[in-house]
Amino acid sequence: MKKKKISGTTIGELRQQEKKAAEKKELPVEIYDVKEFGEEKKPSPKHRPVGMWVLVLLLLLAVGVYYYQSDLFAEKQGVVAKVDGQPIHQSAIDGQKEFLLRQLPEGSRALYGSFLTDEMILQALIEEKILMGEAMRLGISTSDEEVSAFIEENIDDAGITLEEYKKSLEDKGASFDDIRILVKKQMTINKLLQEEVYNKIAIDDAALQEQYAKELRAAHILVADNEAAQQILDDLDAGKSFADAAKQYSLDTVSAAKGGDLGMFQEGQMVKEFEDALKLLGVDEVSLPVQTQFGVHIIQRLPLLPFEEIKDQLRSELLAPLQAQMGKEYVDQLKNKSKIVMLKQIESTIGEAKDECIEGYGLSPETIILYITTEDWCAPCKQMAEIARRQSIPLYIAEDGTDTSQVIEDCFSLRPGFPQFVCAGSGKVSEGSLTEQSVLKFAEECKNSS
Repeated sequence: MKKKKISGTTIGELRQQEKKAAEKKELPVEIYDVKEFGEEKKPSPKHRPVGMWVLVLLLLLAVGVYYYQSDLFAEKQGVVAKVDGQPIHQSAIDGQKEFLLRQLPEGSRALYGSFLTDEMILQALIEEKILMGEAMRLGISTSDEEVSAFIEENIDDAGITLEEYKKSLEDKGASFDDIRILVKKQMTINKLLQEEVYNKIAIDDAALQEQYAKELRAAHILVADNEAAQQILDDLDAGKSFADAAKQYSLDTVSAAKGGDLGMFQEGQMVKEFEDALKLLGVDEVSLPVQTQFGVHIIQRLPLLPFEEIKDQLRSELLAPLQAQMGKEYVDQLKNKSKIVMLKQIESTIGEAKDECIEGYGLSPETIILYITTEDWCAPCKQMAEIARRQSIPLYIAEDGTDTSQVIEDCFSLRPGFPQFVCAGSGKVSEGSLTEQSVLKFAEECKNSS
């Protein structure tokens, strides 16, 4: 057995990292495994399933990861936006937020609830309406039989019965019929994206070979402390195989059943301490104990699987970011063709314009940019422009589709939707119709922040 000493991060240092992340309110991008583009992700020290409570979300997310659902869970009250004349109600936002939070363990609701904003849900509902409208225009639909097959497959994968699943839905405040409607919408959206975007992406063997060169493969034995790890290293020195030691000692029972084998994975997929240690090893070499937030690891670098054997997995790894990028561009194109009117004030800081950028358009930092379609078409836009002029607020009208809106494209990153007030200096944005008092308050805050 070949062995290298790798120094790991201490628990104290990890706690400091976690504290800083919490102070910045950083959340993990991925908190459970989902099926993505037909491939099932392997559990790893960085990505671990958190329990059977995620099944409801799995059914929703497996077909359309970033689309929240529409107004099934509440009465229609308070129109906050219109998409091509179709209303979106505040009750839909409130009901969806409540529904999603109910799917989480009670201890996680407060944390994730602070990040699940009205703006996030509203933008998702806008996208849903636009995509469903486009699917209808192109004659794309999903049958009841397809919905049943999809739900049954996910329930089987979860290892529970249909009745157990229905009971879990009732406990979370939803019905099986609700879920069927939601899944049907998301399957339809996924078909639309597949036909109009994903099927047009081609990846050749040269790109796959380049990706293959970046792959890693490892086995590990996870234990609680250095004392346990040292005992295992003594067993390995005495001739015990790594696979047998993993099966006997490892706390990671999933990989232990496979002799500690974690399979193939990309650079950056494992926690940093684990990956740094792995990269210093030659094939079949074994590390000394490596500390991470999961415990103490003994790591063995394994040879890569043959290229032909994992071509499909490599293709999926390359497709995922391309599909996400091109899918977003496609959605943005559809948004730009749609008439989106925001009737609810939702404040956020979407991006800050650099001074030289806005100065190039002759704007001062305290200038308020009113981003609209046209004043004549949008009554709230016209009203707010008149308020700003009457109060002598520095105002620039950026009319969509004209040269005046170029400053928005060059200096800011805004989601489509009208009207929007933008503070030129700070980049703060307020979407939707504002009262005169709110316009004055926004202008004052812009002036003070510039």
